[in-house]
Amino acid sequence: MTTPDRALRNCCRWLLHRVVRGRHATGSTWGEAIIGEFETTTGSREALSWLAGGVRATWHERRQARAARRRSEPLRLRVTRRLVATTVVAVVAGVIVNQFVLTVSYIPSASMEPTIVATDRVLVDQLSHHWLDLRHGELLMLHHDGDTAPDTFTAPYRLIGLPGDRIECETGRVHRNGSVLDEPYLPTGSRTDCDPLTVPTATVYVLGDSRSTARDSREWGPVPADQVVGRVLGAGW
Repeated sequence: MTTPDRALRNCCRWLLHRVVRGRHATGSTWGEAIIGEFETTTGSREALSWLAGGVRATWHERRQARAARRRSEPLRLRVTRRLVATTVVAVVAGVIVNQFVLTVSYIPSASMEPTIVATDRVLVDQLSHHWLDLRHGELLMLHHDGDTAPDTFTAPYRLIGLPGDRIECETGRVHRNGSVLDEPYLPTGSRTDCDPLTVPTATVYVLGDSRSTARDSREWGPVPADQVVGRVLGAGW
């Protein structure tokens, strides 16, 4: 047997003992039998084969032992353990969904009335805006970073302009790329005044539906697209 073969065989012997016995003096019945027969191996290929057999036998015996222990447990204990495991999985899944997929946000301001009323709760999709293009007119949840604490907040807004859009206001109406917008969601008698601009790259132009009270892109200008938290899917509960 060559030196490399001898080294590999010794490595297989060590791994086999670790797998079968772990930290105990002896292992499973089949595992111990394979350890005993391992010394009859004469080459590295045979040693690898016995190692694989020991791993399979040990895994199978341990699986059977766990199943037998569970069957011997009282029904109440098994039901309790399953309920605890289900509850833990549900809680973890709920936290993941709330943090990264869907979340419910409380809206304290009236800037989106009458579409979203102050004290409403809204359901926000926090994922799709990363891979699906934003669309004119949809509602977005934005996190606005201001210079002071009162100017830093998260709130819903309506998407009016995307990069490259020309936004203007004439006779109280918003125009995008030369066409007046149809905005049936605005309060009766609403008027919009704004400075003309072209929306820069990687920004969005947003307005609140309550044009007389909302603080939005008319005040701040277009906001960075990375301040979009998600899409508002629904509101009113």
